[in-house]
Amino acid sequence: MADVHVLVEDNWGAGTHYFGAEELREHYVATTMVQVIGTGQELSAHLNVMQTRFDMGKDIPDTNALQPIQFTNTGGGFVSWTANSDQSWLTLTPMQGTFSNHQRIILAVSRANLLPGAYQGNVTIVSNTGKSVNIHVRMEVQAAPGKGMSSLVVTPAVRSFVAIDGGANPTEQQITISNPGTVPLHWSLNNMIPMTSDDQNMLSSSNMNWLTTNASAGELAPRETTNLRLIVHTNTLLPGVYSSVLSFVGGQDTIKNPQPVAISLTIQPRCGVTPSVGNLAFSGVSGQTNALQQDVSLSLSADCPGPLAWQAFSQTSWLKVFPDHGQVSINQAATLTVSVAATALQPGTYDGYIIFFTERRTQTVYVQLSVLSSESAAINTPISIQGNESTAPTVRNSQVQKTNETSTNTNSGGASSRTSMSNMQFRLSPSQLSFQSFQGNGDPNDQLLNLTNMSDQTLSWQANSDNANLVAISPAQGTVEGGQTIGLVVHSSTDFLPAGNYSAHILITLATTAGSAVAGSPQTIPVVINVVQPCTLQVAPSSLSFDASLLQTAPPAQAITLRATGDCNGQAINWSAQIDAHTSNWLSLSTSAGSVDANGCMIFVSANADGMLLNVYHSQITFTASDTSKNTLQAIPQTVTVTLNVFG
Repeated sequence: MADVHVLVEDNWGAGTHYFGAEELREHYVATTMVQVIGTGQELSAHLNVMQTRFDMGKDIPDTNALQPIQFTNTGGGFVSWTANSDQSWLTLTPMQGTFSNHQRIILAVSRANLLPGAYQGNVTIVSNTGKSVNIHVRMEVQAAPGKGMSSLVVTPAVRSFVAIDGGANPTEQQITISNPGTVPLHWSLNNMIPMTSDDQNMLSSSNMNWLTTNASAGELAPRETTNLRLIVHTNTLLPGVYSSVLSFVGGQDTIKNPQPVAISLTIQPRCGVTPSVGNLAFSGVSGQTNALQQDVSLSLSADCPGPLAWQAFSQTSWLKVFPDHGQVSINQAATLTVSVAATALQPGTYDGYIIFFTERRTQTVYVQLSVLSSESAAINTPISIQGNESTAPTVRNSQVQKTNETSTNTNSGGASSRTSMSNMQFRLSPSQLSFQSFQGNGDPNDQLLNLTNMSDQTLSWQANSDNANLVAISPAQGTVEGGQTIGLVVHSSTDFLPAGNYSAHILITLATTAGSAVAGSPQTIPVVINVVQPCTLQVAPSSLSFDASLLQTAPPAQAITLRATGDCNGQAINWSAQIDAHTSNWLSLSTSAGSVDANGCMIFVSANADGMLLNVYHSQITFTASDTSKNTLQAIPQTVTVTLNVFG
């Protein structure tokens, strides 16, 4: 066992701060939270991309080019992002991530199988900050050099791996090395360049022990291809993002040396539970026979698919949890009751802990019990350290130095002479809020959070969201009279979010009009948001390419897969396909209309170059879809580009 002491300094920003320690051999993780209340407002996350336009230059066919990009969070909290590219030759690694300070990603272009010409593409970054960022990329493919040389082609230009902390190694992946030249190629893996990708990866080593290949050199005859296996080892790595650039080289007579390939490995944290409180505070009277109780809800940690089993444990005799085990899932939180008994305790302040166990992970909730003598039970005294229902222990920045000088260390279950808590109470209902909306279909309806003042005095209150871009509260502050209930309007902004499950927390802080602390403050309300993908038609692939010659004008037909995806209520949808009118003479479909459900179906596309000149021809197939009520679906129409290359 080890004790870790953390000093909360004046430069700590307001908001929730997370602490974690991980054992390197078995990957056991212990976590807790601290809520800092400062004089300024807590900042929401803000994604900043310094450069959004890139020119990747000119080069011959089949060459790769890489460009690092820096993402920065200029606000507070965490930025969660995903990337989408509108061109197959333009990719990123990784394609998604979460960071608190900054993260470095790699943008890559591959000129493999591209004809000479100028190309442009866009990468759209969607994040939880509410604003998307568009990255524009341009590059040019030059004419291929003359014959008589070997050629080194490595595809794809990026590979991305994802693993769970302490879990199994991710599945092996391959990259393809080929020689489309006219003379033999000797290739070798010249270098592996490690890169620290983000601020979470504090222990990234300078070597590349986590990535190996099954070969480091080889020979390829003209027009020969081989596959190189990429093998990742994660047992010594902590959660974070690790990146590397592989550099492949050929001989002196090889066209385009070297060829880079970017590799990223994302180690995701192990699933755990997140309690609705980071600490609890109780106030009772010595000899009091009835137990004091507070409810705590447990939800899954971020990005955890669930379900997940948990256990709760306390070594303190006066502290009990019921139930002490259970299971949580994405749509179902667990509710448990924490009770304390002051019957046999002398006046003073007692400290205890509740530890929530999941597989190789613990979450600690601090519990403080203030036991008053019967003579002083009516006294309400302000305090500098608050610990009631909240996502975390609460510290005021302006009082940090004073707290460090006057606090007294105690053993678990022991008493100290700290100041007692106020005896006031309040209630929030409901204890959890849930929103559901369809992707791209506007925000869900607002919901009401009721705040009840159970005391006989006027209380001032303040409401904060740990993700203001996702959840907003109106009004954000005010007063509530004794015995009265007010309603706070909670709004969830989901129109910008991709489909998935999201979470946020609302922190309610109360005080008396004299500035004294209030028992039960601050308190956290978890917010669960489910963004559902609307019913739509999935079309794959997005492009087809046919090669035909004057001697063989009809290449083999190729398939397009159609599938109903999203929330279609288990019903089939109707679809139709239309070929560009000016290309219908050489392009045809096996069928141009029908219905499809979640099981999918296939149609076949045929091209015929009979009577056509040597050239490259382009067309597109446009798909539309509607539900059984003939309502056009979202994300419609969709297109498939078709290329026909007629050579001699």
